Amino acid sequence: MYTADIRAAFIDFFRDKHHHVQPSASLIPASDPSLLFVNAGMVPFKSYFLGEQPAPFTCATSSQRCLRVGGKHNDLENVGFTARHHTLFEMLGNFSFGAYDKKQAIAYAWEFLTEKLKISKDKLLVTVYHEDKESADIWQQSIGLPKSKIIACGEADNFWSMGETGPCGPCTEIFYDHGPNVDGGPPGTETADGDRYVEIWNLVFMEFDRRHDGSLHPLPQRCVDTGMGLERISAVMQGVHNNFDTDIFKKIMQATQALSKHVPLTTQRIIADHMRAICWLIVDQVRPSNEGRGYVLRRIIRRALRFAFSAQMEIPCLYKLVDAVIDEYSFDPHMRSEQATIIEVLRTEETLFSHTIRNGMVMFEQSLVDAQNKTIAGDVVFKLHDTFGFPHDLVVDLAKEKGFNVDLDGYEHAMAAQKSRSRQHKKFADTADSMWHIDGVTDFCGYETNTCSSEVLGIYSDTQGACDNLKAGDVGRIVLQKTPFYAEAGGQVGDTGSLRSDQGYFIVQDTQKHRDCIVHFGVLSTGQLQVGDLVEAQVDSKRDPIKKNHSATHLLHAALRAVLGTHVSQKGSLVSADKCRFDFSHTQALTKDEWNKVEDLVNQNIIANHPITTQVMPIEKAKEMQVMALFTEKYDDEVRVLTMGDFSQELCGGIHCKYTGEIGVFVIKSESAVAQGVRRLEAITGMRAYRYLQLARNNQNEAQTLLQAHTDDWLIKLADQHKKLKITEKALQATQVQATQAKLVKQAQASKVKIADTDCVLLALPSELAADMRLGMDGCMQALPSSICVLYVAQKDRKFGLAIGIGQTLRDTYNAKTLFQDLARNMGARGGGKQDYAQGQLPVDNPQDLHKILLDWLHEKIEG
Repeated sequence: MYTADIRAAFIDFFRDKHHHVQPSASLIPASDPSLLFVNAGMVPFKSYFLGEQPAPFTCATSSQRCLRVGGKHNDLENVGFTARHHTLFEMLGNFSFGAYDKKQAIAYAWEFLTEKLKISKDKLLVTVYHEDKESADIWQQSIGLPKSKIIACGEADNFWSMGETGPCGPCTEIFYDHGPNVDGGPPGTETADGDRYVEIWNLVFMEFDRRHDGSLHPLPQRCVDTGMGLERISAVMQGVHNNFDTDIFKKIMQATQALSKHVPLTTQRIIADHMRAICWLIVDQVRPSNEGRGYVLRRIIRRALRFAFSAQMEIPCLYKLVDAVIDEYSFDPHMRSEQATIIEVLRTEETLFSHTIRNGMVMFEQSLVDAQNKTIAGDVVFKLHDTFGFPHDLVVDLAKEKGFNVDLDGYEHAMAAQKSRSRQHKKFADTADSMWHIDGVTDFCGYETNTCSSEVLGIYSDTQGACDNLKAGDVGRIVLQKTPFYAEAGGQVGDTGSLRSDQGYFIVQDTQKHRDCIVHFGVLSTGQLQVGDLVEAQVDSKRDPIKKNHSATHLLHAALRAVLGTHVSQKGSLVSADKCRFDFSHTQALTKDEWNKVEDLVNQNIIANHPITTQVMPIEKAKEMQVMALFTEKYDDEVRVLTMGDFSQELCGGIHCKYTGEIGVFVIKSESAVAQGVRRLEAITGMRAYRYLQLARNNQNEAQTLLQAHTDDWLIKLADQHKKLKITEKALQATQVQATQAKLVKQAQASKVKIADTDCVLLALPSELAADMRLGMDGCMQALPSSICVLYVAQKDRKFGLAIGIGQTLRDTYNAKTLFQDLARNMGARGGGKQDYAQGQLPVDNPQDLHKILLDWLHEKIEG
């Protein structure tokens, strides 16, 4: 039974059981900062389980793409070495939000496995949580499973939680027995880690919400969350015990094999697994970077490349496998539509990694020189990994090939120290969050007005937490019953302003949202403020430029899509009083023509003075209307649709102008790269943009005066002057170099000594050549082709730059690289080079003795 058929059968089975069929959500969790990625089938339903939102259906089913590469669920390092670990996998699941409980969930699972898939009952056994007697009774009495096939396990195995916090509860797992020909014992035994007994379905009975302090709180209603790994059940149905032997991996592995003559099976499996994750992450708009989700994608790509490199595959190579991955997901239009983007992003990242390999190899070679007792130090391995992105396991492989060991304990110690620092940071963040636990509901009236009267519902001191009042000078947070202050969201910064009562004056420095209440951050300037006081809330004048910049951002988004193409999508934004910043998906820098066209389109729509209207509608209707939105974000059932004429229509909850003409002027100030495949524009509007253009005009007038040029030809004259200046600078530099080299050559000739019939030059370089020792060496080599030249120059912290050059007639006898390696072994020099020239750095305890030390060393090497 093919994987695609199993997926369809599962969905059809639960559709017939009146479950709502939910398509796979993006791998990026919707508005859930606790997760980097969707790591379980229930994640898209988390808010329903927690009771934060009413579920629009009582039960659902899905085949959800999941990624497990971080936190509690991190399978990355196991991939390829076990039969069933993956980075990306599909989770078949059925979910109940109060519609049914344990008995029905267990009955559905048993029916699907034994009747729909016709798996022999003799091949199945189950585990239950040891305190969950109810589930054990259902298996034995309702299903008829012998007691010998019901195994009670502890919390580690049969109490499921999505992460350190969140929904959790007891679970019962169904295992498949691959038979006595496969090693391994049943669950709950010492040999349970073998491959004979494989968990294929986990039925979780959601009863609790685990808080930051570890306490369990009952959920609003008991729910059911089940998950069955599609890859695992495919192995069962295809008669194999290794997931990588199923149809969904075979084509990708075959395509990998075609890239090199000898690709080990483990490498084929790793690359096949990682390619699926890579492609879906790129489809879901993740781009390689050095932080967050982008770092995870980069890590997966580089792990695949590390094995490709070890298998002597020519990098870049992974992008050639994209077609094979897409063929496996031909039923999903998203993958095919992003094919060109996937290939381009992947090829670019592979090219970058090839540079990393080359740069890392230089440090790796140096680590071999520095190795004590043929063992590479752990801190060096960690630096290669952490600073240069050079995989530690690649260091192990390369070291083994050269007969060296690696101090993995030292590496793990350095890694643990870094993780400890990260945990301390997270612990601090969690403590701060619990200290500022705020409840309440605030009525927002800021769309209609900048000011209102309101009652103080809560006060939170920056030192005491919840309190009754603030005194002059106290820093704190205020929650009002109603407010015109906009809380930071959707890229728009929080409002600033003031809260004034009869007794006190509170300066609002920022506004944030916490659950359903709006929190005003700031300081009490004068008097006092207490709970129950009536205040006059006033948003300050920054609101006006913020509105202009936010409305301009929407016009900018529409203009970018019109000029560059519909592949452009928002990747982030910042709207403040002084600028708007917009990040978007695009792989190349804008040309001058594209820049101008985008700017023109925005300003044309400003001049058109379109009315800016808002309409609240159901989210499904907005989707039907194809309103622009970040549908990976989490929206309420009712959404706010913002329309600007017939040019722009997007979902947005921010503050805007009433007409586009209020924006005034729009100017793009800069364009840059943020991450691979993501560009950033920064722009200004209104009077700030007008002043910017005014300054540009004044600068132009000043340039015309200095150049004695007219408006039409001042740029031509400026370019001509620039060209002449460059020629002059180049000529001056050449003259200076010639003068410095001539002086150096004279010094070299004067200081030349003969050691065992070999001419040698040992000379301190002038400080102006410290940045380019090769320049000094080239002059010496031309003037002294039959000499060994050793040049040195003082640097910082008792270190000297050192260069060794071998004259043309001596290169059959002496080798600069070999001589430098001898200095590295005996004196701690770092660097390298080739036969004719080597350069690096030498630590010196007694700088005044360096000349004599090097001269003695030359005598030893030449006379010896």
